[in-house]
Amino acid sequence: MVPSPGQDPPKPDQGAVRADSRARRQVVIHPVLFALFPVFFLYAPNRAAFGFDITLQPAILSVLAVLLVWLGLRAAMGDFKRGALGASLVWLLLFAFQSLRDSVTQLSSGTGLGQIGTADQIILGSVAAAIAAFVVCFKLRGNVDQATYLFNVIGTILVCMSLIDITADRLFGPKSPRLVSGNAAGEAAINLPVEAKDLPDIYYLVLDGYGRADQLRRLYGFDNAEFLRFLEQRGFYVAPRAVANYPQTLLSIASSLNFDYLHEFLGASLTGVKDRRFVRGLLQENRAVRLLQNAGYDITAIASPYYEANVLEADTVVTDWRYPTVFEMALLDMTPLPWVLSTFGGASPYALHRSRILFSLAKLAEMPRHPGPKFVYCHILYAHPPFVFDEDGTPITPDRPYTWLDGEDYFRQQASSYDEYIDGYRGQVRFLNRRLQETLTAIIANSEKPPIILVQGDHGSGARTNLNSLEKTDVEERYSILSAFYLPAGGNADLYESMSPVNSFRIIFNRYLGASYPLLEDKLYYAPFERPYDFTLVDSEAVAKNASQTDGHGTAP
Repeated sequence: MVPSPGQDPPKPDQGAVRADSRARRQVVIHPVLFALFPVFFLYAPNRAAFGFDITLQPAILSVLAVLLVWLGLRAAMGDFKRGALGASLVWLLLFAFQSLRDSVTQLSSGTGLGQIGTADQIILGSVAAAIAAFVVCFKLRGNVDQATYLFNVIGTILVCMSLIDITADRLFGPKSPRLVSGNAAGEAAINLPVEAKDLPDIYYLVLDGYGRADQLRRLYGFDNAEFLRFLEQRGFYVAPRAVANYPQTLLSIASSLNFDYLHEFLGASLTGVKDRRFVRGLLQENRAVRLLQNAGYDITAIASPYYEANVLEADTVVTDWRYPTVFEMALLDMTPLPWVLSTFGGASPYALHRSRILFSLAKLAEMPRHPGPKFVYCHILYAHPPFVFDEDGTPITPDRPYTWLDGEDYFRQQASSYDEYIDGYRGQVRFLNRRLQETLTAIIANSEKPPIILVQGDHGSGARTNLNSLEKTDVEERYSILSAFYLPAGGNADLYESMSPVNSFRIIFNRYLGASYPLLEDKLYYAPFERPYDFTLVDSEAVAKNASQTDGHGTAP
């Protein structure tokens, strides 16, 4: 309405003015929130398997990447806030790729909306809300400031959902148990027989999933005698009835590096608990490393993509930023990047996995050049899915999403056949055996003093394994492991046929560091992956019976 002459103009709606003023003062934070959201969203349901530190690198890289996209769109659109809205929408759509793909697959198969998982529903709902806000503000006479406000709200809600879940678990979840006093007492039982400069280097190679020869022959039709002959000709003792103490990587290595059974440290207070950070703490800050550091050893760890297998107390960590962790691989798999790289011949997750294995073996061969005494720890996904080499070393790139799951979990997610698993396992081990022979030869030949080398499977193969059911697990397969020792100066005399990892470092420390640890009875415990502290004693005789009928190399006498 136009005011009459002499009439005061109408006063503006003060509420609308204030709302418009607030909108214009909006701080643009939503691109950072949308960059952090997928990292925290993936971490929240997997927090039992990872420490929060696993999120730091991908969170920083995600924020930097979205800022670059933001700057590019700002230059293209000529507007700071419009560029931010475009960057947030691009980022949300990028990380919604897997959910969109999985949902389309579900719908096309006729299973309906009800079969779309909760996580996918959250991501797809967030995408729909962001697109709706974008359309309303730009197509229905809205403005950039209102869109910025809506995007800030959506981003804040998404990040807070995950952070509240993570924080609540830390505040109200189970607390760390008190470690038994025997741990500290055991560390004091060292009486070095020689000067530190005369101590031998110690190499601990954990070959994930490497089974014992008789089980490889029984289930895989795989005669491993050639590799075992190589080891014996080089002076290794191969325990013909070796067994694992636990069926999971984390439990097995934690027990081995603390040279004791886990319940001796953790007690029974964690029965039924799913959070794996307590046993992970026993591995990452373990008794063997502390003892060796006190004895004058430098600790070198070759980083594993499997987060739980890494030692945090290492003086030197050998890694390469080009090789993402398992968590980072899962994060990348939410995007179309792996599909794009595979389609156009780039570095797919499977190619990175291959490179990481060869990188670890190459770095091991270089270790003798570093001054000692040193303890070198290396975990390799050696005889474990995904299988990425055939027996000639030709690359294998499965036409499925990347995963490191094993046993029934692998078959369920990958829709893989039993025969495919057998062929993949057998081919990869044959090829890597040849590479490992070169690595071990280089270590022995280039060491100034004869080194101590322990080559050990953390558990056996997993073709007949259910990580959450003892009844559905072939215990002979899962608990039968390769266990080979190179102990100079007559150390092999201390070894015995049915070795288990819990006694490996007791024998080494007694012989070479002047310790006096009594050997423990070799016991086998099962614990479900989802409840890693619910230990059940397994019949060790059932695991050893096949080996007792062979010469230990899988061949009948």
